[in-house]
Amino acid sequence: MASDYIEVDRAKQLGGQLVRLANLIEEVRNLAAGLRDKADHNVADGPVYTDLETNFGLGTGDGGSVATLLLYMDEIFNSSTTVAGSDRLARLEEFVARIGGQ
Repeated sequence: MASDYIEVDRAKQLGGQLVRLANLIEEVRNLAAGLRDKADHNVADGPVYTDLETNFGLGTGDGGSVATLLLYMDEIFNSSTTVAGSDRLARLEEFVARIGGQ
C-alpha cells in the first residue's frame, strides 16, 4: 500500500469530498475502537450488561446485542481479522439498521 502523501485541492468540490471521506473514515475507526473499549469495560463477569445498558442509554436486555455490534464494527474497521465481503456488508447493514436513524 502506498504511503506517499497526496495533496488534494479542497477548494474543488470533489477534492473536498475526497478529503472529507478520508477524515470520516478515520473518525469512524476511532469511534469504533473507543466505543468497543468502553463497552468492554462496562461488562461485568458473567457476562452482565447492566452497566453497559445504563451508560450507553440502552433498554434492559439490549447490552449484549450492542456489545456484539460494536465488536463487529471494530473487527471491520480496526483489525486484521478477515470478514468476508457478504458478511462484512451484512454486519454494516445490521449496525445501521439497528442503531442508526434515531
